[in-house]
Amino acid sequence: MAYKQLLDEGIKGKERWKVMYDVVTNGRTTRKRMSKTFPVGTSMTVINRFIRQVEQEKDEGIFVDYTKRTFADFGDEYFEKHTRFISPTTLEGYLQMYNSPKNGLKKYFGDIKLDKLVTTTIQDYINNLSEEGLSSKSIKNRAMLMHVMIAKAIRLNYLKKGYNPVEEVELPKIRKKPVEAYTVEEVKKLLEIADKYGSENLKLIVYIMLGTGVRKGELCSLTHDSIDLEKKQLFITNNRVQANGIVVTKEPKSAAGVRPIALPDAVVYLIKDSITNYKKRKLLYGDKFVDSRYLITRCTGEPLSPDSVYNIYRNFMKEHSKSLRYLSLHKLRHSFASIAISNNTDIKTLQETLGHSQSSVTLDTYSHGYMEKKVSQAQMLDSTIFINSNIAL
Repeated sequence: MAYKQLLDEGIKGKERWKVMYDVVTNGRTTRKRMSKTFPVGTSMTVINRFIRQVEQEKDEGIFVDYTKRTFADFGDEYFEKHTRFISPTTLEGYLQMYNSPKNGLKKYFGDIKLDKLVTTTIQDYINNLSEEGLSSKSIKNRAMLMHVMIAKAIRLNYLKKGYNPVEEVELPKIRKKPVEAYTVEEVKKLLEIADKYGSENLKLIVYIMLGTGVRKGELCSLTHDSIDLEKKQLFITNNRVQANGIVVTKEPKSAAGVRPIALPDAVVYLIKDSITNYKKRKLLYGDKFVDSRYLITRCTGEPLSPDSVYNIYRNFMKEHSKSLRYLSLHKLRHSFASIAISNNTDIKTLQETLGHSQSSVTLDTYSHGYMEKKVSQAQMLDSTIFINSNIAL
């Protein structure tokens, strides 16, 4: 049975606690006495949690020598016990970075003892990733995951408090690429092609994303109840995401993601026709129809997954690649924002429509859209302060 013992008793502010506990080995036939000393200031909640954990491991016949725990030992525990409340799509990315057979964290650091991880070893890993040609953003994501995992190990008292070796690692600078978007003429061409050759679902995807700037997951979450045809508005309250083939409905990224969006007349008419067709199909298929009330569905009413929505758009665009260059589905959101900026939409309105938490995010993301305004500013200077200049151009 595990028990705790007070060390340095009587030395005010310097008291430490030691936990004595048993582990079993060799198929529960051998018992081994172990101990763990907690640093000064460790809360009793943490100590008692440790006692419960080792007692449970002893009862289950699991031998864990905390002095010999490797990064892989802790990493496997981290993903088993400490990721329950992480977004499914985020968790999918974490697992890929951890388990990747080529350059995953587990492959590189797996056999290293947790308390032997140092900044130089982690820096070597980062340098190797860079030499392999991994993007600066991907390298930063791996470093962030490792920082999160080690921070958790510190909070669990598997490591000494106050030192996370990832903090001193030098990361490559992320060079921000200009946002790609369709021009107004390209958008008109896309709508023309969609009207002529697209299915009902393809038209809904293209028109709604170009007309509102919603994200793919938000588009997939729209139901008939999300639409107010009389007020010409839709309401974003959910986000449907897909990870490892499983579709999950969750709340938007932030409070700003819950929002009403005004609809152009063309989008209103298209949605109205889609809802009418949904009702007709409900009568046609009878008991075989799934009355999901989602806006983008199969013919029998089941909502399309985010991956299916993406594939409908991608396949259609590749079929018509000779008519228009291919940009990914998310770039329709960028196109909406760029056109809004060029039409003098104020930044606050655009921020709220896009669901950004701060206007600075909108400005940083779509700063390219202000080039026309910069040109106008330069021309204004020519017509005002430089109007009488004698410098020949």
